[in-house]
Amino acid sequence: MYNNFAARDFSRIFWMDTPGAAHMVAHAVKQGLHGGSIVMPELTEAFWPREFFDCIYTKIRLENSDVNLTAFEATEFSSADSFELDLLERINHNASLAYRPASWKNVAEYAAKTNAFQGQMVVVRHIAQAHADIWLRFAVEYARLCQSGMLLFCFDQGFPQGEFNRKNVLTLRPCDWITELDLLALALYSGANTTGASRISLDYLARLAVALCGGYPEVCCRISQLGNLNTLEFDLDNLAEEYPSVFALRAGTQEHDRKLWEAQVQTIFPALEMCRCGMLRKWGADIIERLPLQDDYGTELRNVSDIELRHIVYFLNQRWLILPRTEYMHVFEIYNARNQLAHLKSINGKTLKTLIAICENY
Repeated sequence: MYNNFAARDFSRIFWMDTPGAAHMVAHAVKQGLHGGSIVMPELTEAFWPREFFDCIYTKIRLENSDVNLTAFEATEFSSADSFELDLLERINHNASLAYRPASWKNVAEYAAKTNAFQGQMVVVRHIAQAHADIWLRFAVEYARLCQSGMLLFCFDQGFPQGEFNRKNVLTLRPCDWITELDLLALALYSGANTTGASRISLDYLARLAVALCGGYPEVCCRISQLGNLNTLEFDLDNLAEEYPSVFALRAGTQEHDRKLWEAQVQTIFPALEMCRCGMLRKWGADIIERLPLQDDYGTELRNVSDIELRHIVYFLNQRWLILPRTEYMHVFEIYNARNQLAHLKSINGKTLKTLIAICENY
């Protein structure tokens, strides 16, 4: 059952508490307090950009309560090729009136040396690829000379390469900071609020979320909260339509099938092995009577711990082990599932639910 928590409710937890994301925020805060420029690729909505900026601003305000956050879309400026004076006017009207082009190399130099952006965190989003170089030059020139004030420029597709080994310019790319461990921590935390899900299924959904989310924390949350394994494939198809850029969500692709299998090997396979151990504890007294013996591969079986699922199946077929029909069927379901995973084949959600219920009984 899908829980009452929207994925976005976990956004601040992600940016504030998962190690990689929090480290990324901390570096932005340090830059903001020192003064300078941050350049980064535009974050999609599935990366919770508003919460990212809010976390930076909140932490800066804890150190300096006089700082103000002002955010713009790059398209708000009348001319992408001559935005500098427009930006200055929007941030500091008086400074724009005092600006004299003949006295300064450019607006960036003027703004930096006169502290025109002092006490400001200026965020400009969705800078188009065609105008990226102009905005980047402004950020670099301002950072080189400034004493305070922070510019944070977010670039659309074609995030410019180079020019980042410059004084006072910080480059933030989520892929440099956020790891699978951060997404796993988020998935486990958000999934824990899903009602009616077992420990094994929560673990599996968390691993699956990390594998299929494409690195997007919102998608990671959504997958981890899909508590009904009976409808898992249907729910994943719906998410694939909602997030078309996340290719791993698309059923039938090699990437999707491989990641599904990998998540099951990480979580379901160990559960099947633990189930085997539970079966041996339960039926060990009957099995030990037939030991030692040699199996079809010439392996000497002396202890109950040497017994694999195929040996239990053999004992059942030889009628050396007599079980109630329900337990008899459990052995074959676990045996077949283990073989399926061992042969690189994933298991569907409905079968998984049955297997998890069996594992929890042993």
